Amino acid sequence: MKSFASFSLALLAVLVSVSAGKTERAAKATSLRHYMGYTGPSQTGVHFDFLTYDADLNLVGLDNQIRSACQAGLWMVYENIEYNYFEPGNVCIVPALEDCFDLSAACSGMVSSLRYAGSSEGMNDDFYNMYGAINYQGLEFKGNNTSRDVGILQGDVSSVIVSGTGSWTFYTDREFNGASVCVVPDSKYLGSDGTALNYGLFQNLGELGLSDGGIGSLIKGCFSDTVVSAEAVRAKREAAASAGLA
Repeated sequence: MKSFASFSLALLAVLVSVSAGKTERAAKATSLRHYMGYTGPSQTGVHFDFLTYDADLNLVGLDNQIRSACQAGLWMVYENIEYNYFEPGNVCIVPALEDCFDLSAACSGMVSSLRYAGSSEGMNDDFYNMYGAINYQGLEFKGNNTSRDVGILQGDVSSVIVSGTGSWTFYTDREFNGASVCVVPDSKYLGSDGTALNYGLFQNLGELGLSDGGIGSLIKGCFSDTVVSAEAVRAKREAAASAGLA
């Protein structure tokens, strides 16, 4: 993982309830992003409802404790504190709209930090999240509009998530210069009530045809002859995994 200037990314995690028994699925509107983590399988045991990032679950007594969840939004859970910033590790990412599930073996009982991708204002608003390491780890630069640079990640972007229905054009240099690629977030998750969550996951910049660190600015909209479909990238990645190539 890349080395960056050290500072804490910790934000407040909101404790809503604690329970020792099995609870019913939280009755929340799908417009409210949250992550309810449970210490037991099948939504049993102590549970906390997170409404925002939490960089160190030890502070709320849940380090290496979450084994199942109910959530709304696109959330990532990390094996290490600070979103694997100091030490790379497993990352599990799941889109959901008020769905409950057991965590996969890669992350069950091993979660030390968590955060979401997308806008804090609306579940399916157009938004981008860029990360300083592959697989959505480390430092983050995010926003909902055109940007002439990528802030603290200038020269260091290694993975990207785009949300909503709008496309984005990424440029390799500052001020919209250099090579470009238009990214279309056409992966879609449908909730039981028909609500849609549109997104695009790019574990590394090679999936965009760019070199590591190769995003320097971006424009909201599609303004490049090179167009990359998030769904096509997802299908290719899954096919490679099935064939044992990834």
